[in-house]
Amino acid sequence: MSKATKADTPQKVNYNDAVAESKKYFDGDDLAATVWVSKYALKDSFGNIYEKSPREMHERIASEIERIEQKYPNPLPKEEVFALLDHFRYVIPQGGPMTGIGNNFQVASLSNCFVIGHKHPADSYGGIFRMDEEQVQMMKRRGGVGHDLSHIRPTGSPVLNSALTSTGIVPFMERYSNSTREVAQDGRRGALMLSLSIKHPDAERFIDAKVDTGKVTGANVSIKIDDEFMRAALAGKKYHQQFPIKSDNPKYEQDIDARKLWEKIIHNAWKSAEPGVLFWDTIIRESIPDCYADEGFVTVSTNPCGEIPLCPYDSCRLLAMNLLSYVDNPFKADAKFNFDKFRDHVYKAMHMMDDIIDLELEKVEQIIGKIAADPEDLDVRRVELELWKKIREMARKGRRTGLGITAEGDMLAALGLRYGTQEAIDFAVEVQKCLALAAYGASVKMAAERGAFPVYDAAKEVNNPMIARIREADPALYEEMTKVGRRNIAMLTIAPTGTTSLMSQTTSGIEPVFRPVYKRRRKINPSDVDTHVDYEDETGEKFQEYNVYHHNFVKWLEASGYDTSKLATISDAELKSGRRVALPQGDGQRHRLGGQGQDAGRDPEVGRPLDLGDGQPPEQRFGGAGGRRLPHGLGVRLQGCHGLPRRLPRRRAAGEELQEPEEVRGASRRGAEASEVDSCRHRAVQERFGGLDRLRGLAGRTPLRGLHRQDRGGCHVHSAEDQEGLHHQGARGGRHETL
Repeated sequence: MSKATKADTPQKVNYNDAVAESKKYFDGDDLAATVWVSKYALKDSFGNIYEKSPREMHERIASEIERIEQKYPNPLPKEEVFALLDHFRYVIPQGGPMTGIGNNFQVASLSNCFVIGHKHPADSYGGIFRMDEEQVQMMKRRGGVGHDLSHIRPTGSPVLNSALTSTGIVPFMERYSNSTREVAQDGRRGALMLSLSIKHPDAERFIDAKVDTGKVTGANVSIKIDDEFMRAALAGKKYHQQFPIKSDNPKYEQDIDARKLWEKIIHNAWKSAEPGVLFWDTIIRESIPDCYADEGFVTVSTNPCGEIPLCPYDSCRLLAMNLLSYVDNPFKADAKFNFDKFRDHVYKAMHMMDDIIDLELEKVEQIIGKIAADPEDLDVRRVELELWKKIREMARKGRRTGLGITAEGDMLAALGLRYGTQEAIDFAVEVQKCLALAAYGASVKMAAERGAFPVYDAAKEVNNPMIARIREADPALYEEMTKVGRRNIAMLTIAPTGTTSLMSQTTSGIEPVFRPVYKRRRKINPSDVDTHVDYEDETGEKFQEYNVYHHNFVKWLEASGYDTSKLATISDAELKSGRRVALPQGDGQRHRLGGQGQDAGRDPEVGRPLDLGDGQPPEQRFGGAGGRRLPHGLGVRLQGCHGLPRRLPRRRAAGEELQEPEEVRGASRRGAEASEVDSCRHRAVQERFGGLDRLRGLAGRTPLRGLHRQDRGGCHVHSAEDQEGLHHQGARGGRHETL
């Protein structure tokens, strides 16, 4: 326990008082205030609240970071750390670090992401149930978990028990999914990723598992696609599947039509946002940790949001840099990105990330100590005890960090760049290149001061593509790294930053603005008190509703000379009815603001769009006499043909008229209409983005969510490399640019 915690024992805070104080902190933003109090304020195991506003949370985190910094040379002072955190302005910790750092009321991990797995393939009931228990034990400590199913024998395989044949992959998907739903994490579900190799004979069953929207509802699913399959799909050839998938003497083999299976993947993703796609050969080629496969760093799956490929029992903690805050004079003609400040803050953020590893190791020791002291028989405790010992070992050996970015859409808009244009993409690449070089530089410097991660070996990494890009971009940095090592085995990722971006009041991750104006529904958790129910869905889930004006959209209006004082007075009836509300502009122009209410009944957490005008191009509607144009980072939803929103409900997709291929026509539209889309999975694969042929991989267009660098939109697939580096391909939860 830190000295600050001993000196200042936290006092209980009433929920309503915390919301009221937080609302002041967020300048009247109800949604940000209630999300922060419900999810991130300091709490004990009984749900009692001990912080009134994020300022107290940031002071708590800064105190703990300072405590760790004092162990090393050139420590960062608390005041400097707090200045980076305050108002979510520059450095934004994600959920695990926010709730867990300095929280002495709960014994929980600080890590956001874990992957589990067997050292050797084990598809017996013992092996399958071991995975089930490990994922539950992980989730109860607040971690999201991923694991791979490629080791499970396919449907119909003989087994040496009374069942005679195996049931295959899908029943065990349902088992793991149900276990996830049973684990309460402060009023929310656990988070699970299930992956499977396309080489596995049950791959098609896996791909179809969530077409029935009542099945596997507690897990995200991703198919691991290799280069051989993609070549076969492009050429219209057969693809060979086998089990075991890496055996020279497989027990089960079959040939399939690769193109038909690829089209089914695209169709199912369009219809239900499942499955995700992992281009696995590329991930492994780019992965720096896989250079240390002999030390156990063999990547097998990803975390639930898909941005971090991990080996079994490795884990990661997440921080995000708020890119908007590095734009000087935003939304003005002389707007400029401050690269010098950004580099300086990346260096400090990497210090904070490395400190959080030490804090996590302290938490893991507490977890191990608690398990060891529990009164149950050792046989009952053994799996959980060994699990956390393995996590401790991998954290010590690799010291992995997860530094990323958020607010890229707002940053581009503030600079006057149109999201999705070549100019905007090129600038985003420069920002990511700066991030990567600064982060690697910080890690190398920390290695000189604090020591390299224990298994560092420059010779093992010499042929890695990411290391080659570092070597090419900054030879001096690479030379220094070969001498002193690197503090962290892997450093970079880009997470979805969904709820945390509500508190930074920016766009999330790499995505464009969801909508300039929309109605949002926030799920009411069992731990919430004194809340009112505005909407209840067909499953009984309850929601509060909020009218949300994107904060930086309002700032753009103000910078463009519009009178925004009337925004708060627009009623729900006006938003739904299509009435136009006049917003006077300083130069005498009047802007008409109105809604059509065309999306009633849409996905609970998405809400209805607000149409901004009467069919005029958005540039004309907002342009005014000075010819001001709506920045595309804010205006993608107005355009309708660039970028994709962060969340698109399945029922919208199900309503589209689409010529379905014969082999996938059996999927249920009605099931899609009734489905719930998991918060990490609202990837907008359903909308007509430059034509559905792009999403379905037809007519020579780029298939599925930015498969290649030619993608120019805001929709992405799993990234190429071990979240290190920066290929403009992207992940389920984020993306990486290229150096």
